[in-house]
Amino acid sequence: VLWVGNSAGGVWRSTNSGTTWTRARTNDGTRIAAISARPGDPLTAVIVRNASSGQRVLRTTNALTWTNVTGTMPSGVTAKALAVDWDRGVPTLFVGSGAGVYTSFNSGASWTKSGPDLPNVNIGQLEINRARRTIAVGSYGRGAWRSVLPRATDLDLNGSIDGGDLAILLDSWGSCN
Repeated sequence: VLWVGNSAGGVWRSTNSGTTWTRARTNDGTRIAAISARPGDPLTAVIVRNASSGQRVLRTTNALTWTNVTGTMPSGVTAKALAVDWDRGVPTLFVGSGAGVYTSFNSGASWTKSGPDLPNVNIGQLEINRARRTIAVGSYGRGAWRSVLPRATDLDLNGSIDGGDLAILLDSWGSCN
């Protein structure tokens, strides 16, 4: 499955290696900066729009309707790059901006800015290495950085797989009779 976005905000999808294309999103006048499609799921993707306010991060699960998942991302942060860690139960979203990287561990409801190890730089590229569980960050003129991602089973993101992760897993199943 191929996904493409254009400078006018439209998104198209092909399920036959580009022979035919179906519109997944109509033009809205704002450039699509990046797309991340869920591996193995031809209908699910996340896009970032090159805008500094409003709807900048959008998700679809049916390749037709888009949900705004910009959440608490501050106004003034222009989305320029995207990477999604699809290997966790709730995908982790990474958005590169003109002021570092913003991350959401809860489907875009809230966002946190990258820490002091990554300077306040213009980010142009984000890439996840699924096998090594790392993310690489490329900036404009300030170099590149790499960071280890939490393991897929570290549900509480505390750096270890422990009883807290088991509690989260069991709570998500609900009560037992």
